[in-house]
Amino acid sequence: LVAYSQQDQDRKMLELLDHELEEAFQRQEAQLELRVRLIFAPTGLKIHGRGTDVAEQLGLNGAQAFSLLERLVQDQYIRGKTERYSTGSMGRAVVYGLTSKGLAHIGRVPHPNEELLEALDGIAAAVEGLQSAQSEQKTLARKALGELKHFARGLPPEAASELVKQFFGGG
Repeated sequence: LVAYSQQDQDRKMLELLDHELEEAFQRQEAQLELRVRLIFAPTGLKIHGRGTDVAEQLGLNGAQAFSLLERLVQDQYIRGKTERYSTGSMGRAVVYGLTSKGLAHIGRVPHPNEELLEALDGIAAAVEGLQSAQSEQKTLARKALGELKHFARGLPPEAASELVKQFFGGG
C-alpha cells in the first residue's frame, strides 16, 4: 500500500468521512461511530454497523488511522470526540460532521446551513456526555437530532440563518 504525506492522509480521511456521513444522513442517522482495537490482534478502524474499514481504505493500520482521527478532531477539522478506553486496548470515536475548516480542506464550500448543523452537533455531543441519562433516553435524543438535522439540511439558507439567530444567538 502507498504511504501518503500527512496532508494527503488528512484530505483522504476527511473525504472518506464526508462521504460516509452523507450516506449516514440519508439513512437519517445523526453521526458515525467508529471502533478500533489498538493492541492484542489490532483491527482496522471500522464504522460501527457498516463494516467499512477506514484504516484499510487509507492504507494504514487501525492505530495509525485512529491517531489521525484524534488529531483531526483536536485540530478542529472534524466535529466529534474520540476516546481510548482505560486499558488502552480499544478506542472509539463519534463523528458528527466536518467543520467549516474540514470542508474547506477538501475543497467544499460550507453550506449556509452549516452553522445550524454545528449547533445541533453541539447538542448531540452534550447528550452523549450526559452521565445521568439512561441509554434509551440518549437513543431517543439521537433520533430526534437526526430528524432535526434532516430538516435543517432541507431548509432554505435564509430560514436556517433565521433559526440560528433565534435559538442560538448567532448567525
